[in-house]
Amino acid sequence: MARGTTLVNLRNMLLAEIGDYASSNTTRTGELNTLLSNKQKWLASEYSWPFLEQFWDASIAAGLQYVPFPTVDDSGLGATTAINFERPVKVEVFWNNVYDDMDYGIGADQYNWMNNALGQQTDPIQRWRFRSNTAEAANADTFEVWPVPVTPQTVRFTGQRTLVSLVNDSDKADLDDMLLVYFVAGEVLLRSKQADGQLKLAMAKQRLEKLRSAYPTNTRELVLGQ
Repeated sequence: MARGTTLVNLRNMLLAEIGDYASSNTTRTGELNTLLSNKQKWLASEYSWPFLEQFWDASIAAGLQYVPFPTVDDSGLGATTAINFERPVKVEVFWNNVYDDMDYGIGADQYNWMNNALGQQTDPIQRWRFRSNTAEAANADTFEVWPVPVTPQTVRFTGQRTLVSLVNDSDKADLDDMLLVYFVAGEVLLRSKQADGQLKLAMAKQRLEKLRSAYPTNTRELVLGQ
């Protein structure tokens, strides 16, 4: 019952839950690996996990309109991780020594008021939008800021990081091992019409509820002067 379990150990746990050691082979191993990886991806996109939360700072130079998304998180280890935009992301600008929320969306209303194409720039940055996707042939993973700043500023993204790869036997799972094993075991057993499939899924849901209720949440507001 832990995070950081290797894929090979996850697979062995899964085989024990489904009683399927005898049919283990290369094809079956690949299938189970994919099921475990896919289930982890699904859970990471459906729920917030506090231990996956990071922040990323993007330095915005004066006169810069299009910016690559930052990939080095705040862990202090220089880790390169992408922002998971399938979960909520808070975006702020650091201006006058204070972090201010930024709104999403840039269009005609904004350009009619302040248009960089006409040489119009001002501070601070107030809005942002996706400019390009991961699959773009050029300038992939960039965002636009508005208005284009006159002075350098920092835009901070706070949210969940993407998962570590779960492909090789030595790869470690980000999420709880029993959570992944029970979910996948239930689905595998139901697929083969075995009666205990529903039991495994019930255990997975119970595990999910228990884990998420135990994790810390930020429920306290900061009130200055008190």
